[in-house]
Amino acid sequence: MIPLLDTHQHLVLPDVCAYPLIDNKPELAEQAFTNENYAALTKGVAVAGRIFMETGADDADYQREARHVAALAKAPNSGLLGVIASCRPETDRGFSAWLEEGDRIGFLGYRRLLHKVDDGLSRSDIFRKNINRIGARAKPFDLCLFERQLPIATELAEGQDDSMGFR
Repeated sequence: MIPLLDTHQHLVLPDVCAYPLIDNKPELAEQAFTNENYAALTKGVAVAGRIFMETGADDADYQREARHVAALAKAPNSGLLGVIASCRPETDRGFSAWLEEGDRIGFLGYRRLLHKVDDGLSRSDIFRKNINRIGARAKPFDLCLFERQLPIATELAEGQDDSMGFR
């Protein structure tokens, strides 16, 4: 059996943070999906490891979610190999500090859910500058968007500092 690497694992931890994306879905709201739930569901499957992908925690909690999961990943036999953390590149307030903390914690990369915010947010100079700052750290930035937003993704990719090898 070939071991699998799950590169997009979500956890839902309502005791740690709020998730506005699922609050209006009664079948999901306030229900946890923990590392233990994942392990039970994949028992007998050759999952060699998992990379946590941020789960859309609200603005007040996204850093708490990433810190919590990074701590879980340090536990022996957690199966978690790393964290793709949420970030808010549309603002300079606290952005550098979050990247520095992410370097210390060992985040593998960052993501922003763009399909739930105004399209203009990702077209700002601040957003583009901060995406370049992530790239300067040799970290990936994951875009989560709708098909109609593909031109935004193209603009962001074309606007990256080509000295970082993004083109």
